[in-house]
Amino acid sequence: MDVILINPYDENAVKNGLGFITPPLNLMYLASSLEGASFSVKIIDDDLLQMGYHKVSQIAAKLNPQIIALTATTSTIKTAMKYIKLIKKVLPNVSVIGGPHPTFMPNEVLKDPLVDVVVLGEGEETMVHLARNYIDKGNQDISNIPGIAYNDPEQGNIKVTQPRPLIEDLDSLPLPARHLVPFDSYGVSKDQSGGMITSRGCVFSCGYCSSSLIMGKKFRSRSPPNVVDEIEELYYHYKIRDIAFMDDTFLLNKKKSL
Repeated sequence: MDVILINPYDENAVKNGLGFITPPLNLMYLASSLEGASFSVKIIDDDLLQMGYHKVSQIAAKLNPQIIALTATTSTIKTAMKYIKLIKKVLPNVSVIGGPHPTFMPNEVLKDPLVDVVVLGEGEETMVHLARNYIDKGNQDISNIPGIAYNDPEQGNIKVTQPRPLIEDLDSLPLPARHLVPFDSYGVSKDQSGGMITSRGCVFSCGYCSSSLIMGKKFRSRSPPNVVDEIEELYYHYKIRDIAFMDDTFLLNKKKSL
């Protein structure tokens, strides 16, 4: 096993009060990109499975991946760090964490020496770059990889590499690896819910929202045929009849939305 991607349990009372859990679209995009680069990947969605830190660490130790990667928001960062702490006790391999909170607070996250790398912003190309560096090349020098922050053991400080350019051609990304999660276990309606995104980026700067800072202020859109391919996959393969479009600015392009 090359890479394990972990979605930590979210203790957020609002989310749990609503009573539904959606598939980790971000991790499924990372997984499909890694698979497209010929790496073996497993997704553990503990927000759904709720196996707990010890069980997840046991699974990780058994699979012995080269890279253990987690995603984290502000509401899950403490939980994510608990997973890393236990996993590192049994498996001292490379630990990576990404998502909104680590992107905005890399110095805070990297204060814990158990975290090796923080992925900043969009993660698909960065995760593939890290996997090729660590797994294919066996290279521990990651200073030339854009879009990350890490602890430099030689100089004893935190380094942030140059920003990674936004992915201009969203059609170049493989469709999310839904086959790596127990997709039938998710459902927020009688017809289940298939979440998908057709664009990235937001041109606005709302003070309460992180979208434009995570995915950039440039609006990027998938082509209609590419979007239809995913709708057909959801409809025919997964029997989904309720599709939630999760774009930050779905109606920005009026011609597209009509």
